[in-house]
Amino acid sequence: MTDIIEKHLDFVKEQIQIQEKLAEKFGNKEYRKNLHLGSAKKFSDLYDDLLTLQKQLDGSSGSAPLDSPQIELNYEDVEGLPEELLQELSFSESDKLDFKIQKIIDENGGMASLDKIIVALYKETGEIHKRTSMTSKLYRMAQKDAVFSVPGRKGVYSTKPVTTSKEPSEQKREEAIDQEEFYE
Repeated sequence: MTDIIEKHLDFVKEQIQIQEKLAEKFGNKEYRKNLHLGSAKKFSDLYDDLLTLQKQLDGSSGSAPLDSPQIELNYEDVEGLPEELLQELSFSESDKLDFKIQKIIDENGGMASLDKIIVALYKETGEIHKRTSMTSKLYRMAQKDAVFSVPGRKGVYSTKPVTTSKEPSEQKREEAIDQEEFYE
């Protein structure tokens, strides 16, 4: 399996180089240059993801198998449990704050801004949370897939992964422009 990934790594690396060269070629056309730089960035991200996957498959990263079950509690697991049972569980005050943040986001339709989270926490707990510490907290939660950053929206988080996609007509128009300018 890692041989397959290795083969694709070479292809992706070539595509990065091609996109960077095309960006240089169209340096005087800002729109075209930015399209190629964007493609180069996407290929670069893909390259990094393939490397990570390869390490996981090799077992060299020491991480859990790809299809490992969720072993940590989330707020849905503990919501509504009696206080006696909650005292028997082993989770910290930090975990409790994670649960509150997840609950706030879900109650807001599955997506909330940092400001909305800070205000809701204040209303619920009476505690004032510093913006920088909340940003760090949300970053750590995102690393654990407890929350997800919303692409293209700074300071907005969701409890489910969010993907952005262009309207089909917009994407087709951009592809047509790409084809025309590529063959100039």
